[in-house]
Amino acid sequence: MNAEIEIKLEIAPDSVEALLALPSFSATPQALVRRSIYFDTPARALFSAGIVLRIREAGGQHTQSVKAAGPGKGPFPRQEWEMPVAGQRPVLDGFAALFAEAGADLPEIVPLFEVRNHRLLWTIEENGVRIEAALDRGLVVAGERQAPVCEIELKLGQGDADTLFALARQIGGQLPVRIGALSKAERGFRLTEAQPASIKAEPVALSADHGVIGGFRAIAANCFRQFRLNEDILLHRRHADALHQARVGLRRLRSAFTLYKDRLVSPESRRLKEELRWLAAALGEVRDLDVLMRKARQDGLRIKLRDIRAQRYAALADLLKSSRARAIGLDLQAWLHCDADMALAEAEAETVTEFATAVLDGRRRKLRKHGASLADLDDAHRHEARKDAKKLRYAAEFFAPLFSDKRSQRRRRQFTEAMEELQDRLGALNDLATGHALVDALELDSHPGVEDLIATGDRDELLRAAQNALDAVIDAKRFWRTKA
Repeated sequence: MNAEIEIKLEIAPDSVEALLALPSFSATPQALVRRSIYFDTPARALFSAGIVLRIREAGGQHTQSVKAAGPGKGPFPRQEWEMPVAGQRPVLDGFAALFAEAGADLPEIVPLFEVRNHRLLWTIEENGVRIEAALDRGLVVAGERQAPVCEIELKLGQGDADTLFALARQIGGQLPVRIGALSKAERGFRLTEAQPASIKAEPVALSADHGVIGGFRAIAANCFRQFRLNEDILLHRRHADALHQARVGLRRLRSAFTLYKDRLVSPESRRLKEELRWLAAALGEVRDLDVLMRKARQDGLRIKLRDIRAQRYAALADLLKSSRARAIGLDLQAWLHCDADMALAEAEAETVTEFATAVLDGRRRKLRKHGASLADLDDAHRHEARKDAKKLRYAAEFFAPLFSDKRSQRRRRQFTEAMEELQDRLGALNDLATGHALVDALELDSHPGVEDLIATGDRDELLRAAQNALDAVIDAKRFWRTKA
């Protein structure tokens, strides 16, 4: 079992006492006090290139680290350099070429933020399994801005990963924990910029070196990270854009399950997909209300919708804080690393590039079949074609890093533009079909100003535009088959 498996759980500060009362943490821990200073240019050139420069002070010693994150985070291969230094000034002589390639001139590199951290360390051993546990409590400080840190990291040192996730679930069963999505460095860099209203999907760190199942793990981690980052914003600020992007993250993850359905055959995979569907549906109900809010013009109607929105957001926050919703993240992580059927599929000889090519061909054929004559379809079947289009687009985004030559990139840009046009057209048709149902469900059909909430337009013209857009997608050259 991979000794690099680890999981990070965010904990509320007032839950630390309950954590320390658990039997696994009864031993006296080793205590460390650490201060880490992170350096970059004011424009964050290093971080943008996937490089982190840090000096950590612990026990009177200073250690400098330079980390390049590797594919998916920047153009450089994954590497790390560590060396002792005399104080809080970085030694940069050996990194001039690397930093210059990242767009960072040495004189511009300055301290941007620091992490002040109290760490408690345990080594937990049971039945031949060794787990390193670290509880971190502290602050990330950037100028006058700061953010608290309270999290526990569990790292498998030796043995079976099942025991690691059993411990994580034990903690999650007693405390309201969530899967941690941000590193301390990422927290600090976020403090140096305006706080985002939402987080869009990041490129998947996928390469031809991944196996088929390794590719799925990378995709699933990327999608769930998007959900978690936006969930945090949503719980703190209830921003409509964060809700939308959290829902997109779940939709992308559910699409990944569908794309890999022939490889994900265990009962746990089916159960998790149903849990994700339940969670996505809860977000979707509130998202529909946000869409209506943007259309309302009449003051009385806006007030009515605002009151309903406040109630639904409160209910959604309670749902996201529920043990069922919080367990999804832990269960997903455990399944990704411990599922026996997935381990068997991992041994297959097919490469991830071959798999991606077959999946993209299949999704394209399905869209062509279901969208051959949109005008002849009823609303329900036209909506299925819309979902086919989304799955094809998500598959194209997931697997794009596997097809990175110039010809493929040029074709992918054209393909993406055609897909965006198609989704806009199908979305307009969907609004036309569902507007009345949403209004009826909210019992607003007789409310003054309700006509603003219901999409209007020439249905025949929308259908013609959607069909033209769909045909353009099918006619676009396939970026995953540059020899075709």
